Amino acid sequence: MCFEQRKMNQGHQPGVDSSEGLIIAPDTDAEAVPFAVWDPDKPTENSTPFSKLTKPMQVDLDPGDMLYLPALW
Repeated sequence: MCFEQRKMNQGHQPGVDSSEGLIIAPDTDAEAVPFAVWDPDKPTENSTPFSKLTKPMQVDLDPGDMLYLPALW
């Protein structure tokens, strides 16, 4: 394991209401999933010996392109 992970409860976005911002509703019957809690913008918090090996990645998108990041990737 390269990053600090913690089990987090799953949730979903029940709907979009721009007046309230992003709302996440917890899924009470779902199993907790591992989630990386290391923040590269705050590298000294929750770091591991492998944190220093990370490198930023820049992606340039053109009009019509889409960046897809699978869940928990």
